[in-house]
Amino acid sequence: MTPLSPPAPGRLIAALALVPATALIAIAAVPHVLTAPSSAKLIPIGIAALTAVYAGAFAVLWRRPARSDWLGIRIGILAGVLWSIEIYVGGPARVSYDVEQAIGGTMAAAAAILTLAAGPLVRRHRASPRATLAAGAYAGLTSGVFLFVFATLMTLLTLGALAGRSDYRHQFTTSGARTIHAFLIQDILTGASAHLVLNPLLGLVGSGLAVLMIRRDRARRADA
Repeated sequence: MTPLSPPAPGRLIAALALVPATALIAIAAVPHVLTAPSSAKLIPIGIAALTAVYAGAFAVLWRRPARSDWLGIRIGILAGVLWSIEIYVGGPARVSYDVEQAIGGTMAAAAAILTLAAGPLVRRHRASPRATLAAGAYAGLTSGVFLFVFATLMTLLTLGALAGRSDYRHQFTTSGARTIHAFLIQDILTGASAHLVLNPLLGLVGSGLAVLMIRRDRARRADA
């Protein structure tokens, strides 16, 4: 399907290490991120737990690597780019509300559909159920890592612009955070962590449906 060799586990772990690394950089760079509200202390715990889950998922996938895994990774990178555009447009870009909704909604929908499609795209090449599931998992995992790293660094580098948005200032007043900069880091770490859960689920749903279609096709051929 592709001339590339299966992804090396070292590269996957190195990419995954960017998740806790960027989170620690953001927490260390902005004072009071973990001091208030009290629930903010759960943020690094959640990120550490999700990173461990991702490491386990990569380890399981690597036990039976396939060249088609690269297709899932490529799809995940593209989906991560689309989601990153959505986040940027809804943040420091400071575009009009209508433009924000139009571009952001389109990018988010395209990213979700693309992640869902990873498994079915591999199925078209008559891949095995294992390869189909792996493609969806890789797509979701890769896009989750890509989005987390981009969103965290983007927020850290554009705190001034984000703090000037009236909607964020309103949310800050009811957040319990010590400063608006601390609130913004808390908000993006929480939102990006949610994508670490959502994106793999989307990939697995799409690839799971593709596996069902593979088994249906095999059953039909066996009955023929």
